[in-house]
Amino acid sequence: CEVAMDLIAGYGSASEDDTQEVTPTPKIISLSSKLNIVSTAPAVQESLMASSQVVQMSANRTVYTNPTYNELWKTQQGPVTPWGLSVAPGQKNTLTGFVEDEAMNDFVFEQQHHLFQASGIAVDPGNKSNVIKAKKEEKKRKAEEKKKQEAENQEKSTTAAAAAASATQIGPQIPVDGEASQQQEVEGEDAPPKKKLKLATPEEEAQAVFHVPAVPDYQGRTWLAPPSHLKPDADVRCYLPKKVCHTWTGHSKGVTKISFFPNYGHLLLSGSNDTTVKIWEVYGKRRCLATLYAHSKGVKDINWSPDGGKIVSCGYDRYARVFDSNTGQCIAAVTRNQNIFCSVFNPKNDNIILCGQSDKKILQWDIRTKSVTQEYDRHLGSINSITFVENDNFFISTSDDKSLRRWEYDIQAEVKYIAEPHMHSIPAVSKTRDGRWLLCQSMDNQILVYNTRDKFKINSKKKFGGHINSGYAIGLDSSPDGQYVVSGTASGGLWFWNWKTTKVMLRLNAHKGVTIDCKWHPIDKSKVASCSWDGTIKLWD
Repeated sequence: CEVAMDLIAGYGSASEDDTQEVTPTPKIISLSSKLNIVSTAPAVQESLMASSQVVQMSANRTVYTNPTYNELWKTQQGPVTPWGLSVAPGQKNTLTGFVEDEAMNDFVFEQQHHLFQASGIAVDPGNKSNVIKAKKEEKKRKAEEKKKQEAENQEKSTTAAAAAASATQIGPQIPVDGEASQQQEVEGEDAPPKKKLKLATPEEEAQAVFHVPAVPDYQGRTWLAPPSHLKPDADVRCYLPKKVCHTWTGHSKGVTKISFFPNYGHLLLSGSNDTTVKIWEVYGKRRCLATLYAHSKGVKDINWSPDGGKIVSCGYDRYARVFDSNTGQCIAAVTRNQNIFCSVFNPKNDNIILCGQSDKKILQWDIRTKSVTQEYDRHLGSINSITFVENDNFFISTSDDKSLRRWEYDIQAEVKYIAEPHMHSIPAVSKTRDGRWLLCQSMDNQILVYNTRDKFKINSKKKFGGHINSGYAIGLDSSPDGQYVVSGTASGGLWFWNWKTTKVMLRLNAHKGVTIDCKWHPIDKSKVASCSWDGTIKLWD
């Protein structure tokens, strides 16, 4: 204890001495100059705090502001998924995007499909008002057409009645006593005589205008005579055309049908929706030789007689008219008050024509007596085409009832009837030059081939496809040597196939509108003519 106390006493004395001698000053050291200050508060962008931002929960999940109630519950704007699926924006259920299910009837679908193929536009299928509007417009259009037709029929009947009343008066009228003086007082002595109303016949309504002299030359040849250098050759070998060598633009509306002069092809016949039929020169200056004002509405079908001496045409005015090719005079005009969709001559007698009508009948007319000599009424739809086969003793007809019927000429009952559940309507038919095969333009975008001999049946090994023709009565043809098949397309193209391999050999961008018909020249090995709804006719070589 004593030692401890001594140490304590020594410690205390030493400290007192030190304090008396030196008094040290404390040194203050700043921590900010030696250590980095770390802030635990999150960084805030002042630009975001200054502006009011709308919360977008789908794209941005970071909130930099205190949103208000209205901002949080504001309705979303812009395109959203209308099907109620919990998918992220931009997700696809097909390779090219989303496919939405939509209920639509066949009429509206076909209408919009044809509209899109023709003009490239269509209504929005999701908007029910557009579909309903389209139906109402179609119904309104049909009602207006029916009303207009009734007014025209009533006007014709009134005019005919007035003409019949005037025709019953034969010779001068003898007035009753006292009536003559009253008539003189009313009319006077200098009153002009009244003109009798004369109603033009259907034959007189059709007129022909020749753009070149139609008189015979010094050798007595008419303007229909073929050039001397054209000689039919059965052993000709055909080639595919490569370019356009001429374009005819005389029609003011779409051209519906063309046809070369039989056996020689030095003249080209064309019918159009501008109600005219024109005859063109294929060689030389390639002028328009004659114009036939044949119908009051669009022309549907035209054909030469076997020798080229007559022309038959049918239109939407419900008339079929026969013209003399040399003089342009209308020989006969026949009608049963039904739309006529096709008309052809009997190859063995050019005084007989067969007309396919919209009332499911084929009428056989004698143009000399203007009477019906036979009716073929077994079809269940409008008649589309009539083609003679087997030495012109039989003919094949197609209809909207999706069937083909084989008839023996002048016998009312059909010989054979072809109709299958998978078949489609056939609006256009062409016969090969040897008469053995029948090329049928089917509405399922392919060309079918039928044998025209005793066993009238389809050739399952011959089918030409790849083009689009659905919805249009597009014509087709074959080369004179039977090596190629040619057809138009709905997009304005001109396609060529090889007969043996059925492969596509050539595709040409022929027209701006639908290539509605095409014909191969009967003599020139590489000349092909095509026509379109754009109003042009082109000659390819």
